[in-house]
Amino acid sequence: MVLFKLTNNGIVKTINFSKLKNEKELQSLVEKNLEEIFGLTFIDTEFVVHPFRIDTVAFDKESKALVIIEYKESEDYSIIDQGYSYLNLLLNHKGDFQLALERKLGKQMNIDWTQSRIIFIAKSFNAYQIGALSQNSPFELWKYVSYEDAIIEFEQIKPMFAQGTSIPINKIAQAVEKEIKVYTVDDHLKNRNQEIKEIFEKLQHAILNLNPEIKEKVLGKYIAYEMKRNFTELVIQASAVEIYLDIPFPELQDTARTAQDCSTVGHWGTGDTRFKVHSVDEIPYAAGLIKQAYQRSLS
Repeated sequence: MVLFKLTNNGIVKTINFSKLKNEKELQSLVEKNLEEIFGLTFIDTEFVVHPFRIDTVAFDKESKALVIIEYKESEDYSIIDQGYSYLNLLLNHKGDFQLALERKLGKQMNIDWTQSRIIFIAKSFNAYQIGALSQNSPFELWKYVSYEDAIIEFEQIKPMFAQGTSIPINKIAQAVEKEIKVYTVDDHLKNRNQEIKEIFEKLQHAILNLNPEIKEKVLGKYIAYEMKRNFTELVIQASAVEIYLDIPFPELQDTARTAQDCSTVGHWGTGDTRFKVHSVDEIPYAAGLIKQAYQRSLS
């Protein structure tokens, strides 16, 4: 991809590639901007749990899970081996990580260890690394590109297949997989009738068509959609799809008065406005409400 900068006289100028000094500069940049780039809370840097030194430890407030971040300059490493080793370390030293989290946040926290994950950040990944990535693995690959004029781009690499390439699973990986659960859309649709599945699929299609950059994020209780932050969450129920909107209730233009304010009661999604879709016929109106939350998230 070639980037251009529009000058004052209407002429475009190519934005050339630039280089960060080293892996440490990348790490410092990410740690200072974790909330903005990844929506995570910074906990610690160069965190030592013998015999490993973890580059960055972060916390995902939405999933209530710890996240390990590793930065790589070379493609000569296995995300499978290192990823499972680090997650196994986390699961076997929960007390150390919990203490670091609570010291940083200044309060006791409940951690969902089943949602732990690791993020690898590099300039590029080889075909073996990408092929080993699957939709149900607790690893994320993020590629970065730095340009002149202090511009940097981060892009998540999507799995090529539902399952990664066939790689022998060792005892460490088996131990991690017993405790960590990576949720999929199929988990939420399991045991639901065909009408509910159709409602979800049409809502999913309408949401993702708003912008190709929208990210679908599957958690244990709901499926979220985000740009820089969540704008809607779907809870798949037996007889309806419950939709949460990340827009204050008074701001929502809801002529049919289907939505309600849930800001003062406990609920699954991050949004404080919710409504339900019981039939396919209700989807066009629901899509209009979701679009309002999406447009607000861009501001």
